Amino acid sequence: MKKILFTFMLTALLFILGIFSYQYVSDTLIRGNQIVSGVVKYHKPDYTVSLDAPEGYYIEASAIGRVYLKHESISEYLDKNIKVSGVLREICGNDQGSCFPLIDARWIADLQFDGKESPQDMVFRMGTGWTGSMGGYPVFENDTNKIRKFIGISMFVNDADAKEILKQGGLTDCFVGRPNIEVSANVTISLLKGENTSTEEPTMERYYEVKINKLYSVNIDAKECKD
Repeated sequence: MKKILFTFMLTALLFILGIFSYQYVSDTLIRGNQIVSGVVKYHKPDYTVSLDAPEGYYIEASAIGRVYLKHESISEYLDKNIKVSGVLREICGNDQGSCFPLIDARWIADLQFDGKESPQDMVFRMGTGWTGSMGGYPVFENDTNKIRKFIGISMFVNDADAKEILKQGGLTDCFVGRPNIEVSANVTISLLKGENTSTEEPTMERYYEVKINKLYSVNIDAKECKD
């Protein structure tokens, strides 16, 4: 009888702690605009264990803990370091025992670059028409027109390679607005220094140059000018 009572009390305590833990994480994510990053892992539950964590892909977010991820292509990011933004929901394990925050992802950024100058595969969005001698073809964060940065330093595609990307993608000379340019390639990223002429007083700034080693694919969505 004592053993049964002890097991019941322990289970109840774990359940209460789980609720408070989830509430804290939920509040943290909401205040953080529901953006988290980390290495994607997969958990297959042991259904013989009471209160096991739910099945699915997740990341161990810094200072937050386990956050599950929902996206149609999330399996492609297994063991990769990513940044995710989306709507906060909830996922629970068997018997509704242990619950965790879940991000229903709107976009996923593959944080492949770790600061090392070595060839690597990379999927990214590229911009056009930017001024400044550091490069007119910035690398964008996914689904935004903000320049992608690593430790606060902007990333630009090598000018010659960018022109080849536009050529292969079939971008016309006349288009309206900013085209959406998605690129898949093997690249080498180098830290360089150049003069930024887009400011009133030109300054020397460091930037990352993305050099294309092998171009896999280019997809350009642009609205052509009308006669």
